[in-house]
Parts: sequence; structure tokens; C-alpha cells
Amino acid sequence: MIEKLTKEEKNIKMRSSSAMYRIMHKILLRKSKIFQDKEHLWLMVLDSALNIKSLDVISIGTVNETLGNPMEIYSIAMKKRAVYISLIHNHPSGELLPSKSDIDLTNQVIQVGKMHSIPLIDKLIIGQNGYFSFKDTGLLLELEMSLKYIPHYKFWEKITEILSNEEYLNKSKRFINV
Repeated sequence: MIEKLTKEEKNIKMRSSSAMYRIMHKILLRKSKIFQDKEHLWLMVLDSALNIKSLDVISIGTVNETLGNPMEIYSIAMKKRAVYISLIHNHPSGELLPSKSDIDLTNQVIQVGKMHSIPLIDKLIIGQNGYFSFKDTGLLLELEMSLKYIPHYKFWEKITEILSNEEYLNKSKRFINV
């Protein structure tokens, strides 16, 4: 399901989490009370200038969870020729901190994005009175460095890169000799 955006909304550059929040907060307010009481997962497809190409609802869940998977997300992103993507979902409870499943899905999407060269630039959790940005809090960067969901061949490439990095080895020797 595609969310309708005004011409003005489409022309706002998504350079910050606050810009994304303003757009998404307006959209959430347009929804009927019934839909506001359920979690939604949206995919924001962006072009190279960070303009919104489309805003798609990936899923509508229950009062405390929604589902999504990287295959669905990147299927849409590739069809729409995304350069960047952002994920947004609401927490009707007002609790803005991410759950374990929020973090796991985000981590998986980041890793799949690396393989398809379509990076996730932020993940927002929005409520009626605020938002949580994975990018602004440093959680996005932390997940980008995670090895949890990378393919095995990429894991060994990363290990080889680390072992061939002389600076890294010198730092490691200091800790080994202590």
C-alpha cells in the first residue's frame, strides 16, 4: 500500500531524522484512530538527492508489534530504483525505545542493503510526541559494524581485512603483551 504524499512533502530533502519525523507524524495524524492504534512499518524510498520517491506500507500489525523482512523491503526498494532507504514504524504505546525485534530487523536490513548497494540511512520509531532515531543515537552505526547477519564469506573477508591491517595488529599486540 502506497501512502499519498503532497507535492510539498515529496520535495522535502530527508537530510535529518527530524525531517523524516515531520512527514511521518503528519501521515500518522491523517490515519483514523483505528489505524493509529496499530503498529505500521513504512519504507521510505529515496533518490540520490534524498527526495522521497515513494512511501510504502510494508505491514500493519497489532497494538504492540508489526512484521517485516528484508526480502519484502528490498523487493520494493529495487523495483522503485532506490538509492537510499529509511524504515519508519510507530509505537502506539508511546514507548520510543526499540525492542529486540526492532533491532534485529534493522540489523538484517542493513546487511542486505550492503549486498544490494542500497543503504539504510536511518530507522525511526515514532510516537505521538516524539521519535527515536537509530542514526542519531549511534545505534545504526553500531549495527553497521555488526557481524551477526553477514554471510559467511563476508565474515571471512572481514577477518582477513582485520588481520592484514598492520595498525590493527600493532594495537592488538599491546593488549596481548599486557
